Amino acid sequence: MALAELAARLNCAEYKNWVKAGHGLLLLRAALQRYVGEQIHAFHRQLVARHADRLAPSGRGCTGSCTPRGRQFQPACSLCKEWKKEILNHHTHRNGEVNWGNCRPWLWPSNSWEFAKAYMPRGKSDISGPDKCDASALLNLFNFCDHFSSVDQIKVKEFPWGSHVFWKLQETKVLFLHKPS
Repeated sequence: MALAELAARLNCAEYKNWVKAGHGLLLLRAALQRYVGEQIHAFHRQLVARHADRLAPSGRGCTGSCTPRGRQFQPACSLCKEWKKEILNHHTHRNGEVNWGNCRPWLWPSNSWEFAKAYMPRGKSDISGPDKCDASALLNLFNFCDHFSSVDQIKVKEFPWGSHVFWKLQETKVLFLHKPS
């Protein structure tokens, strides 16, 4: 790109807005990553401690034969059946889509992040932790896992966007990052 073309691009108002939106999403992601990681780890630990007989029974584990396909998951073992029930119990949209294909169910008893991926959009199967997620995936986790419903709604309502701050951020991301220009 020639210097003149670069200067024109950098002075274009639409391009500047796109760069600002992208930078804003990177800042948001950085702020959420640590918090989400800590919260999911604590929530998973709490579930395992509260329901150890069902979710982490000693001497019993999945053989790895429970393999989800996209939004379909029919567990073959009782342990994965219990984890599936628990994930659905904490899903904010009980009849909503769960992207089971993101998960390796045999790791649910020991890996909090595998558990968290059930609440994320499809295509997150290779994501190993919150530090590898984009802002959209983290916001989906906030929206679909009821553990995060304890976020102070008064503070959320104080945002200039109103009470649906997460949806507004998602819409903004879609508008700026998927815009053809």
